[in-house]
Amino acid sequence: MGFCDIIAEMVFKTKSNDLPEGVSGDPFPTDFGGGIRMSENNPVRVVEVTTKQQLREFVTYPNKHYGANPNFVPSFYQDDLADWDKSKNPAMEYCDARAFLAYRGDRIVGRIGAILSHKANEK
Repeated sequence: MGFCDIIAEMVFKTKSNDLPEGVSGDPFPTDFGGGIRMSENNPVRVVEVTTKQQLREFVTYPNKHYGANPNFVPSFYQDDLADWDKSKNPAMEYCDARAFLAYRGDRIVGRIGAILSHKANEK
């Protein structure tokens, strides 16, 4: 079982008996089975995006984080926002998607987009 399969199982709680020892269906386990542990020494917390404000922060994060880099090409806000809208993105008919923000204190330090394409898994 690959890393992506483990993440899909944790995030989408799909059924599997192949999870490594120490990894459960909990989307935020403390031990990921690969020696990565969330502890007081690593105070990053991951929060699922559930509000419009959080979605705006999720979409704008790359532009804020990489904006000073002269090689960065910013994305179009409305296009990125539409990617997460089930009524505007036809792929959402056969995909499950969830977005997460990573915080250190009150500051956003990363984002995670988890997308499970059922159509791709049928192949």
